[in-house]
Amino acid sequence: MHRFGSLALLLVLTPAFAGCSHVRTGAGAGGEKAARGVSASPERVDPAVDRFLDGALPKGPGITVTAARGDVLGHCAGRGLADRAARTPATCDTVYDVMSITKQFTAAAVLKLEMAGELRVTDRIDRYLGPVPEER
Repeated sequence: MHRFGSLALLLVLTPAFAGCSHVRTGAGAGGEKAARGVSASPERVDPAVDRFLDGALPKGPGITVTAARGDVLGHCAGRGLADRAARTPATCDTVYDVMSITKQFTAAAVLKLEMAGELRVTDRIDRYLGPVPEER
């Protein structure tokens, strides 16, 4: 994966390839604007990230791309359509229904942490989350 120094890229794929009509945009105070296709927050486009994406991503389903360095957001922009049937563009405010796709990433992260000696898969969850209800 190409890296921009310590800039990390997070790609969120949409269910747009299926033309899903349940993709929502925005939430909270900006939800009304976003639902009408107007971004509630301005998109931050980093030209270097945009050029990289132009060459790296194939045409296809809509996505939202976010890039941050530490806790500073450097790039957040939608590409393509979040909902092809409704012709709703993907934006930084698009909310995607990712269902269970994150389970594999969580499992890989846990195993990587175990390899680094940060945790053991046999550890009790309360070691990291604090008190939890007793087993029944």
